[in-house]
Amino acid sequence: MKLPGANGLEILEEIKRRRGEAAVIMMTAYASVHSAVHSMKQGAYDYVTKPFSTPELLARLRAAQRKTRPEEEVSVFKNGDLVVDLAARVVTRAGREIKLSATEYALLRLFVRHPGRVLTHRYILREIWGPKSEEHRQYLRVYVTHLRQKIESDPAKPSLIKTAPGIGYRFAS
Repeated sequence: MKLPGANGLEILEEIKRRRGEAAVIMMTAYASVHSAVHSMKQGAYDYVTKPFSTPELLARLRAAQRKTRPEEEVSVFKNGDLVVDLAARVVTRAGREIKLSATEYALLRLFVRHPGRVLTHRYILREIWGPKSEEHRQYLRVYVTHLRQKIESDPAKPSLIKTAPGIGYRFAS
């Protein structure tokens, strides 16, 4: 049976747009490797073809839940005089609150959740703007520049958001 009014990939796109990190398992009658690969490239977590067994589906659901359960995250991140309170959504530098746009805050939150790790351009774009934005590095450069101007002591010589040339960015731990 086909979905009324939309196809599975359109629904997947809408779910990802609304829910971000939701683990979507595609259940379909299309058993081609191409369909599975394409769905996963578009953001599906897993792909199950009909007919499938209930134990298999439950196992896949449990795996998706384990994989996507939020990591234990520190509610307050400190680096020098920069303080990011994730629970309160407040960012301060030297005791003064820094006003960030929603996108700037989402970007900073992503960095703070992965201190010391290089995050690729593609990963950051997908996490902040969705799977169809993975090639739009200029968005990322603009927002990183704005964020550096607001949180770095010297934006011309950043110490918090370091560039990994050709790869992405690393946030100081």
